[in-house]
Amino acid sequence: MALGLPLTVIDAPTDYVLVDFPFADRVRTFRARVVRWSPMLAAGGTDPTALDVAGLEVIDLDLNLPTLPLIAVDDCWAEPIRVVGFPAHHDLGVWTAAVLRGPLINGWIQIEDTNPVGYRVEGGYSGSPIWHEGHGGVVGLVVSTDADPAIRAAFVLPCGLAFSHWSELAVRKVETRPHLKRQPVSRASSRLRQKMVAAGATEEMVEDGLTYRANATRLIAEYVHADLSQEHPLVEDVRLRLRGIANPIAASHRALIDPAPRVWQDLLAALSGNPSVIDPNRIFKADPFALLGEVCEISDHCEFGWGR
Repeated sequence: MALGLPLTVIDAPTDYVLVDFPFADRVRTFRARVVRWSPMLAAGGTDPTALDVAGLEVIDLDLNLPTLPLIAVDDCWAEPIRVVGFPAHHDLGVWTAAVLRGPLINGWIQIEDTNPVGYRVEGGYSGSPIWHEGHGGVVGLVVSTDADPAIRAAFVLPCGLAFSHWSELAVRKVETRPHLKRQPVSRASSRLRQKMVAAGATEEMVEDGLTYRANATRLIAEYVHADLSQEHPLVEDVRLRLRGIANPIAASHRALIDPAPRVWQDLLAALSGNPSVIDPNRIFKADPFALLGEVCEISDHCEFGWGR
């Protein structure tokens, strides 16, 4: 498309492509040539094994740019990511926070923006790297988005799949983070469960809250070397920030009959915005879901309600 060629072209183009790096240099463009080519199929559709992507080599780049780590993830459901794009009328770029979902049959990964406000992934994001905060690297590239603007979903070419076609890429495979794996939790006398149910939380929401809380507790134990007998000042600093975020959100929904779903949604959106500011020492790995788990712990100690 950058060369004005039809989507059905099979042979790799030989003309130069102009690329830019607007966060490093907003003025200049640089020449690049196609060195890897996996096109769409000409005969009515796409080849399920094709990537529909081109690999470029910039030949006259004189900028000192960092190398982004490429990560191949395994089980990635609900893990938070962020991506910058340049949709129409936004030449300076806009950011979107989203979560990873599961793989499709062609190897792509679905992502979803679970926040009803803010920017969704749309035209202008194509080719943008998906940054995974927890792993500290790029897990894929945006390749497609749903045509219906009401559906806040898009699709990603994962780095692992790209590596299978382009072995020169330095892709590091990582396991699912242990603190995100679902863990068994005692539910016998949980005030958290009682509070969430009373505020209209779904059973899935309660289960997630209990699991996220257990994971948050585990991360604190790792940070303080398993000594939970006394409060740690840096942990308390994060809790203070979380209370400052969570309590106003809960208060804003008290008029609702079932406020918990809206409180949960707004909390996740707020914690996904800039988790590194909330958790500067990475006690919770700057992970919005782990931070949400600590909010659940705060709720269990009667320091935060769910709109009730």
